[in-house]
This record gives sequence, structure tokens and C-alpha cells, in this order.
Amino acid sequence: MTTPRRLLLLTALAAVIGIAGGAAAYVLVHLIALLTNLAFFHRIGWKLPSFTHLHRSPLVVLVAVAGGLIVGAMAKWAPIIRGHGIPGAM
Repeated sequence: MTTPRRLLLLTALAAVIGIAGGAAAYVLVHLIALLTNLAFFHRIGWKLPSFTHLHRSPLVVLVAVAGGLIVGAMAKWAPIIRGHGIPGAM
């Protein structure tokens, strides 16, 4: 394979990976918004909510604590996510 052809192939592959990564990030942000809306505001919505109008109740605190405990348990006892990154830092 010649150098210009290989460079073209690598450039196309990098573009595909970049587009896929951007699409995955877009989907992740909207899923976070959906779960935030469901957990805290009891509504369905794809837009990230503002927390300025969040009624602070014991239920809100319990949902946040439960989420933290679930992530903490997964980081401690699930061997597949051990290591570097956010679970390792937590």
C-alpha cells in the first residue's frame, strides 16, 4: 500500500471514529438529561434541566444518595470496571 493511499485510509477511519464518538457523546448527554428529568422532576424530557427550581425534599436527597451508593458498589465490587478512569478515582 502506498503512503498517500494509506494516509487517505487512516484519515477516513479517523473521521468515522470521530463522528461515532461525537454521536455517542450526544446520546449520552441526552440520556443523562432523561434520567435527571425522571428522577428529580418526574417528567420525560431530553433537555438538561435547570436545578434552580428543584424542590429540595428528603426524596431528592435519597435519590442522590442511592445513586452514589450504586455507583460506589459497582466501582468496589465489579471487577470489570476496576482500574483507571472515574471508577478508579472514586
